[in-house]
Amino acid sequence: MHHELLQTPVAGPLKRRFNTTQIDPEVAYLCLTSVPTYTEPALALIRSLLGWIELQSHLDILRSVPQGYLYETVDLRKELNNIYNRVKNGQYYSEYDLQIDIEALFLRAREGHFKFKGELRGIFTFTRPLGLVSVSQDGRAIPEIYVREDIYETSKSGIQTLNNRISAVKKINNMEVNFFLSAESYTTPAQDPDECWNSLFDNLFLMSLGGGGRFRQPVFYPGRQTTIEFVNGSIFSYPNKADVNVDLTDIATGDDMYQKFCLHPEEPPEESDESDEPDNSEEPTSTIATVIEPTETGTSTEQSETTVPNPILNLRYYPSPMVADSFGVVLGYFLDSPYEDTAVLSILGFLPTFPELEPDDFFPSFQSAIERFLALADQESRTNLIIDLQHNGGGSVDLCIDAYAQLFPDDPPNAKHNMRASAGMEIIMQVAAAWVIGASALDNSSLDDVEISFDARTKPLAWQNVITPNVDKFKNFEDYYGPNKISGAEYTGFFQDDYTNAEASEAGMGTVVITGTNDRLGFQQYFQSKSLVMLHDGSCGSSCTIFSEYMKNQGRVKSIALGGRPQTGPMQGIGATKGSQVFGGNYLNIITELFNDAGNMNITNHAQIAKGTAFESWDPAVAVTRSNKGLSINGRNHYRIDDTTQTPLQFVYEASDCRIWYTAEMIADITLLWERIADIAFRSGTDGVFDSEYCIAGSTGHPTSLSGGLKKGEIGDQKPPANAKPSVKGWLINGTTISEQGPARYANPGNGQNVIAGAPLDKAALSSFVDECDADEGDAWFFKLMCEAVKNGEKWLR
Repeated sequence: MHHELLQTPVAGPLKRRFNTTQIDPEVAYLCLTSVPTYTEPALALIRSLLGWIELQSHLDILRSVPQGYLYETVDLRKELNNIYNRVKNGQYYSEYDLQIDIEALFLRAREGHFKFKGELRGIFTFTRPLGLVSVSQDGRAIPEIYVREDIYETSKSGIQTLNNRISAVKKINNMEVNFFLSAESYTTPAQDPDECWNSLFDNLFLMSLGGGGRFRQPVFYPGRQTTIEFVNGSIFSYPNKADVNVDLTDIATGDDMYQKFCLHPEEPPEESDESDEPDNSEEPTSTIATVIEPTETGTSTEQSETTVPNPILNLRYYPSPMVADSFGVVLGYFLDSPYEDTAVLSILGFLPTFPELEPDDFFPSFQSAIERFLALADQESRTNLIIDLQHNGGGSVDLCIDAYAQLFPDDPPNAKHNMRASAGMEIIMQVAAAWVIGASALDNSSLDDVEISFDARTKPLAWQNVITPNVDKFKNFEDYYGPNKISGAEYTGFFQDDYTNAEASEAGMGTVVITGTNDRLGFQQYFQSKSLVMLHDGSCGSSCTIFSEYMKNQGRVKSIALGGRPQTGPMQGIGATKGSQVFGGNYLNIITELFNDAGNMNITNHAQIAKGTAFESWDPAVAVTRSNKGLSINGRNHYRIDDTTQTPLQFVYEASDCRIWYTAEMIADITLLWERIADIAFRSGTDGVFDSEYCIAGSTGHPTSLSGGLKKGEIGDQKPPANAKPSVKGWLINGTTISEQGPARYANPGNGQNVIAGAPLDKAALSSFVDECDADEGDAWFFKLMCEAVKNGEKWLR
């Protein structure tokens, strides 16, 4: 009913509707764009961001990307300065336009760790009332797009069955469906177009949590409705909505909104990610889960109920796990006959799925679950193991190291990282080292709680708490910082976390002794490389990519990718960020404190180091405060051990060993997917190459894959297939307009003014609504706010 909001008379019914948590998205959009820009605060925000992006590890290489990278170059420093100059020249009237322009620029980095979301992004969330799935009829045919609510029928008991009477989607908003979705997928901050595509669609994991793909929650204003034309000729229009996420009491104008949320963001609204998949910005869920503990014989007939404040163990469309950690991140399954030789280890992340759940025993629980499951699988004669990494967005580096070490306990889990050198990084790292020295001076007889805390807070910034890729200690600050030149840019020395030091584990969730170190020695390797396979859906990112790199380069374990765009050829299973550490959340506050503490820590030359750079009068707190907890940067690059090209993995093309389509049956029953993976990985193939009929044409044997002959320490021939790059260069913005103008459109996705570019506005409805506003004498605050916004909108349309 909300799509009729603007045509409804003002009396009674309209005011009642404004008391709900959802409103017409056009009204929300007009409200947002009525918020004015004030020059000096806007310039201060951008100056603060100009310092932060100097710490972004990929800043230099993005200006001249290697051949294996699939997206275009971007000069972040130059483009952000362009926005600064537009503000300075008075070209922005809407604060929302400014914030969206900055966010769109950050998106161009194709880096999930590199984000900016201004305060205004959290006030409303645009939503569509339907989800989509991309499925192949038989697992071999090119997929078609379906409305998820159409393709499945749910019984009263909650059982899903397939509806065979439905039609595929032909057009969305009068545009060919694949074109529309390719453009929409650009708003996913990932480095692979197939992952961006996959992120739009509903899947079993998200459906189990009551959520869906990013199509349901567009980044930019999607217009008042979404119109779907089906292959059978039928056309339906679905009203879009805007969720109201904050208390708008006492707000009657756009300026009121600016004063409350942009100048005094003591309690800023938090904007969720555009998909419904839980991540660090999601709201907590209070569902109580039931933990199924396996019996000694490996069955799950006996249950002990443990209250765990995490809904993940109640995955609605998944079977009951044989083994699970206390927070539902590690889930172990056994397949039934004829797959009684196969086990499935699902690792949904390397942190609790819901970040509010960070108890002291998470690390030990995670480690114990993998250990118990591997032993149980061996006991039950499971000789093959599928490692399911779908939906794994990363988490703790320590836990991904240990997960690999449990699978390959005799292989040292060494890694190779570095950070971008800059004036700001030099100052921050000097202060971090001074902090560690100061903490150790308090009591140098043992590693006490104060030192452990400082180690955790300053890792990897202090040279004392990291080691070289060869497991050596750094000698001093200069030995660690460098800087060292790579392709004309400057970086710190290569390093890795000191995985042999259990007390230096990430603080707050318990410590973990990495398997194969200290007193965790003598562990058995239960599975050989040929009996292992990784399952990726493109979403693997951050520490998930570190784990996958261990498995591929050192463990020599093959992978199968799932889904992707409706075209043949290979796919990268690791499609999200390959950066190996995000600097975000509270860590930005730590960096801010480190930088501001330079004058107190006898860093005598800090002013000279910063002179003439973005750090000379840098105020890092401005951007942190004004980003609605939505600012983050990628702190460290990740490299392949022994790769002589020294190319960060973020820019390395890596095809999986096989790629398969989703079928409708797989999205209804996860075990059917696992059985197909088992057939391909363990029951087909010769000479290390999968030859199943379900491997998409051209998806096997790529030279960057193990099945293509890739050798340890190499990155392979970096010539991706021609169709691997994105086919559409633009995205949906402010309604139904799609631009294919390439980088210029990215650089200025808004227009710097309060003009609605391409939005399908109903002028008669707006005019009628303005008349009702003039006639109303009530005091409903939200109604007044909407009247103010729409009146401004009417002026813009003249």
